[in-house]
Amino acid sequence: MGSNLRPLVILCIDDQTSLLLARTLVLQNEGYSVLAASSAAEGLRKFRETQVDLVMSDHLLGGTTGAEIAAQMKREKPEIPIIILSGVSEIPEGAQHVDLFLSKLEGPVVMLQEISKLLKCRNATAAGK
Repeated sequence: MGSNLRPLVILCIDDQTSLLLARTLVLQNEGYSVLAASSAAEGLRKFRETQVDLVMSDHLLGGTTGAEIAAQMKREKPEIPIIILSGVSEIPEGAQHVDLFLSKLEGPVVMLQEISKLLKCRNATAAGK
């Protein structure tokens, strides 16, 4: 009858270690379990190997973009919400594969509100099936 309540898992991908660490701490303080990945390849591997509830990726990741990773992830697990964070305010090319595009200028409060909204929406959809 009751489901086991595990912490929600967020996969965070950013090639800037200090930003990845800061985001991880903010999310952990909110009660999320965080998988951190410092490259697109590591992020994709963790996405495939682990049950995640949401992905949050930086947009510019070395030789690829968050939008390109999102497209791959959505082909494999279309039900997982994906947020792209970027320092630029224009929505990038390929963003049709993401559930939300957030500017890094929005700050952690807005980021946490948007994560909560996406996860509630996903859970409501899953419960309706």
